[in-house]
Amino acid sequence: MRQTDSLNQDGPKRKRLLGHRRIQIGLALGLGLIVSGSIVALVSRPGNEPLVATTSKETAASQPGALSAPTPPGKHLTGRLALQPEADRMRRRLGQRFLAAGREVSVITGTLTIGAERQSISITRNQGDDGERVEVSIDGRPAALGWDHTTGASLGGSSASGSDRALIERLALDSVDEFIIGQLRGASYYMVARNVQPASAAGHEAYEGPVWDVVRVTEPQDSGVKPLSLSRHYFINSDTGLLERVVSDEQGQIVVAELSGWTTQAGEKVPTRIVWSQGKQVLMELNLSSFASSARQ
Repeated sequence: MRQTDSLNQDGPKRKRLLGHRRIQIGLALGLGLIVSGSIVALVSRPGNEPLVATTSKETAASQPGALSAPTPPGKHLTGRLALQPEADRMRRRLGQRFLAAGREVSVITGTLTIGAERQSISITRNQGDDGERVEVSIDGRPAALGWDHTTGASLGGSSASGSDRALIERLALDSVDEFIIGQLRGASYYMVARNVQPASAAGHEAYEGPVWDVVRVTEPQDSGVKPLSLSRHYFINSDTGLLERVVSDEQGQIVVAELSGWTTQAGEKVPTRIVWSQGKQVLMELNLSSFASSARQ
């Protein structure tokens, strides 16, 4: 479902036309990502065609950590979320949960499908001064799955491993909320490319489909607990400014999360469907049924 926030419609079109006239270089490598200078070759979507992008040289402002200036002591949490320009723009599109006090806790309910198994799920995201804590409850049982940047993925209070760890990290990190709040724990943001588009559309001015800006978010080097994927590539729709895809590398296994069905619930924009795939195989699917936010205790 294509969202139409109050954006200037002529600006993105001019960007596309300019982008189409630049040199475009693509290299399809299954579902991998290769970054070299200012030209990026992006992997094909499951069951779809390769993506390519061209971008001008990176500016100093987009270099990792370039905007991570020290935060004045005592500054409110929401003010600290303005350190990274791309994350700051994103949070202003979503509603008030990252802009004003009183909405630091978000609760998502829905269904999680893995293979033939379909379960009810509740995900609680709690904003903190130095990151985010995520708790997951399945089929109405007390929250047993969790994640935060100090302990990593946990299961029943102990460190999670194997498929449990992968499941928890996908639910926690393949998220627009984590794209914004990752800056609090020192994650670095890098603008990889702008106006990414399908390879077949390269050079065709008549192309009217979606294009994306791609931001790589990398875990801080001094992090005590490392997730399976040390960095993630977030694909942001250049027209709507909303997140539509997250690509991660789970120790050699490329996993793509597709976010769609953006809607407004309780005054906040959220995706109603997330599908995780590896190659052409669907790994799991999350469908949202409700969203609510409240103040942290």
